Amino acid sequence: MCVYTCILTIHESFITQWQWTGELIGADLEVHQTDSAASFAYNGNGFSSERSRTGTFSYTFASPGTYYFASYVDNQFQFQNNLKGVVYVTEASSRQVYISVHVSDYEALYEIYTGDFASGFVNFFSSGFGSGAPFEPYDPLECTSCSQHSNSAGQYSNPVYVYNPCYTPVVFSIQPAYPALSDNIIITGVLLTSESSVTFGMYTCNSVMSLSDDNDVLSCMIDPTAQPPPFSQLMLSVNVADLGQALVSGQQAEDRSISIQPTITDFNPAMGSVLGGNTITITGTSFTSESAVIMIGEEECTESNV
Repeated sequence: MCVYTCILTIHESFITQWQWTGELIGADLEVHQTDSAASFAYNGNGFSSERSRTGTFSYTFASPGTYYFASYVDNQFQFQNNLKGVVYVTEASSRQVYISVHVSDYEALYEIYTGDFASGFVNFFSSGFGSGAPFEPYDPLECTSCSQHSNSAGQYSNPVYVYNPCYTPVVFSIQPAYPALSDNIIITGVLLTSESSVTFGMYTCNSVMSLSDDNDVLSCMIDPTAQPPPFSQLMLSVNVADLGQALVSGQQAEDRSISIQPTITDFNPAMGSVLGGNTITITGTSFTSESAVIMIGEEECTESNV
């Protein structure tokens, strides 16, 4: 949490979430990308949230780089609320690290007799392992080049964990881009299993099912009681059991997110007086009182409550 200046360092494909409330200063707030640390103005082509009194905004950084952001607003009392920050996005790379456990300042002994470590090898991606080289979303066939690398207990005093592209789930596409809450959302990629945790922004996608034998297509549905705001960009995050965070590919934010469409599911009554004056209840999802306009034929409802 930060009040005036935020500095964050993350790996590519990680999601950053902003949360805010303008209740204390009586103002609507938002966050947007800027061209430099000194600028408050939106740069016109980066990320930008909707303005609201209380809200959240999530964004996935797909490429390494330096990203500046700001929030600036004058409320009715001419109180200036400034928030600036920078996100440093680093390349995801193949690497190995040692595992250790310390208990009361004593390091645990290592007597591992099962698994890859005990058998004297770990799998690695032959074109990049150990070099610190970044990797791009890959063709699954490329990982047939994974080979065995000697890493026996006799060579190392403690076990090794490998950050490995061949064990990195990747998402290639999300369909549809503008679903209703009642729609199944289809996620296509590699190494995606039904034992995956899927979220869009702060909203959980439930009933995750694998639609293929080779774990490359998932289906899920956002909880309809969650009522996410319509047309807000909800960034995808997938965490696969026993593998970890998926890399969500796509250069544009629209390729890595969905936007919920408001949907009418029912209305009652279906008939009324020819002179009007009836109260009609319309049921649906993702309605907002700020932007909802209700029309009966060519006439707008004179009073509405969303």
